[in-house]
Amino acid sequence: MAAWPAAAGPELWLGQSSGNANLARIDLLTPLCVKDGNVACCGAFEFSQLVRRLHKRIAQLCESAGEAPPLARAFTESQHRLSESVRLMHSDIQWMQVKRQSSRSGQNMVLEGMTGHLIYRGNLAPFTGLLALGKVLQLGAKTAFGFGRIDTHFSFED
Repeated sequence: MAAWPAAAGPELWLGQSSGNANLARIDLLTPLCVKDGNVACCGAFEFSQLVRRLHKRIAQLCESAGEAPPLARAFTESQHRLSESVRLMHSDIQWMQVKRQSSRSGQNMVLEGMTGHLIYRGNLAPFTGLLALGKVLQLGAKTAFGFGRIDTHFSFED
């Protein structure tokens, strides 16, 4: 009797790559504002912080939808440890302010964040799925306004 295949857990598609990615360029397409210790990061940040923020974003969206976090704690802790070995090689970051007026209240707001790019080197293969998901989910504050949009480009070498 035929049956539907068993569902693959998120660790499978978030933790594997078909190649040996060792260089990644992360483009900050719209202003990105991330905080560390309740203080906005105004410059380049370590890869481990990016991984933690992506895991937090996934958990936040699941919580908002009333769903359990899809990633096992052991998996996220393993990725956090692995991310510590990936190094920031280059950055070209600018701080940007965007002014908008609320159509509801008429108040002016200033939204801030970083644009530019970051280049990381290390064993990135375990993170290619997570970074691909980050392109869809966005990252940081004010994602409802389109902030935190990223794009990722990998270099694969044997």
